[in-house]
Amino acid sequence: WSALSNRTLYVLSSDNRVMATSDLRTWREVARFEQPLLSIAYWPARNALVVATRGIEGNIYTVAVTQ
Repeated sequence: WSALSNRTLYVLSSDNRVMATSDLRTWREVARFEQPLLSIAYWPARNALVVATRGIEGNIYTVAVTQ
């Protein structure tokens, strides 16, 4: 899963991190979670990412987008 904001691509990694890149070569960690990640979306009105974790204790989080 991925989300795009202002020329930055945000993706979910297999080790429960949200990663960002603007050139597909250089990546930076934006957030790290304890639970497996399910989904990501960009929320323009809040300039934030919405990230959902999976499972019985899954939750929904917002992560501020910074450039």
